[in-house]
Amino acid sequence: MNYKKELEGLKEAVVGAAEIVGIEYNRIHPVGRSPFSMHATGTGEIDLRIKSDDTPVTSADIASKDFLRKRLRERFCGYRIVTEEDDEAEIELAREGRSSRMFVVDPLEGTKPFLYGEGDFGVSGEFLENFIPIAGAVYNVARQELYFALRGKGAWKEVNGVTQRLRVNSKNKLEAVVSTSRASEELQGLLDTLGLTREQTRQMRSSLKAIEVASGAANLYPVLPSSPTGMWDVAPYHTIVTEAGGRFTNILGNAFNYREMFVAVDRKNYAGILATNGIVHRSCVRKVRAALKVI
Repeated sequence: MNYKKELEGLKEAVVGAAEIVGIEYNRIHPVGRSPFSMHATGTGEIDLRIKSDDTPVTSADIASKDFLRKRLRERFCGYRIVTEEDDEAEIELAREGRSSRMFVVDPLEGTKPFLYGEGDFGVSGEFLENFIPIAGAVYNVARQELYFALRGKGAWKEVNGVTQRLRVNSKNKLEAVVSTSRASEELQGLLDTLGLTREQTRQMRSSLKAIEVASGAANLYPVLPSSPTGMWDVAPYHTIVTEAGGRFTNILGNAFNYREMFVAVDRKNYAGILATNGIVHRSCVRKVRAALKVI
């Protein structure tokens, strides 16, 4: 089946939401700290609250979510929609839906970098049918780059109207990117087990790190099960990484179960993430299983 309509609709929605996020960023950050400083007002005012899981949500998250929901509903009537910032009614609406087709979107991937005025942040989404990832789109607001992929058709990067193919690198030597916010002794222990030195490890904020693997800038992105990730943190990168030639599994090398995430109360993944260039995947899985004492 041809899913180009879903991909194009997702791309349009993600880019539109990213424009909203960019406007909000300019509004709260001083001129000179904004990647769009020619339009920045820098009032420093922001509507912020802390959710029950101790993560922040801003007016930008909500405005982006509302736009994504409205735009996707208009174009794809009846499709289920899942976002990180859903209220109880929206969660129930998605669960009661009968369509086998679903959009999973993150209205603001990287809320902390957005607030701090540093690092990458963006808007991301994935289209799934019967809980199988089909098409993904990620817009890096800080760099103004669009990444997208369609199952069986490849992965791409678009900047200033110029599109180029995304491909993982072919390196055997590990070059990892890890989360600044998820740093822990356990993660460092895993990196040590994998034989990674500091020179081979780069820290970043936000889940846009998976894009580093898809683009060939790194060949390993691990997240441990002890650092739960939302369905919206995982799904949007699945098709992009795999269509770029990489592997995208849980930390033990098993396929993600998106149906299980969807029906979970918190809609989260407790199995970690392992994104690689494919070449190093098997050896990393073997070492991870040994480190976590899993047969």
